Amino acid sequence: MSEQELKLWLEVAKHDSETARLIIQNDGYPDIGIYHVHQAVEKLLKALFINNHVIPPKVHFLDQLFRQLEAMYPSISIELQNILLIDKYLPKLRYPSSDLLSKDELIDCFEAFQSIRNTVFSIVYDNVRNLKKRESHRKLLHNRQKTKEENDGSGK
Repeated sequence: MSEQELKLWLEVAKHDSETARLIIQNDGYPDIGIYHVHQAVEKLLKALFINNHVIPPKVHFLDQLFRQLEAMYPSISIELQNILLIDKYLPKLRYPSSDLLSKDELIDCFEAFQSIRNTVFSIVYDNVRNLKKRESHRKLLHNRQKTKEENDGSGK
């Protein structure tokens, strides 16, 4: 699992979130907007599996994905309420229901998504920064060793 694969998951999550944003802006169908919010969150959570070099489970319930991720990323626990808010709509999104969803519900879900997105990005980019620091440190040590070997070889 590569950085490219991680970027792909984050990009397709962005597609879903931008679709939800357009639905809000254009007074579209709230159920379709919430569906795309749910899809965006699912993809963000699966990106965290990729970030940890784990194949994402083929699960669509956000709470199940979330529970598996808590062991890898304890800091994600602050998003539990947002996950549960969005996840409760899954049955209504997949099957016809007499419950019509409102724009306010869509906006609430979108705001919850934004918080989840910020937390996921924080985790991913902290990991990227740490990897870059380690790589930089490794190069520094390598260069020091090389310089030391060159100095030792020249009789200095």
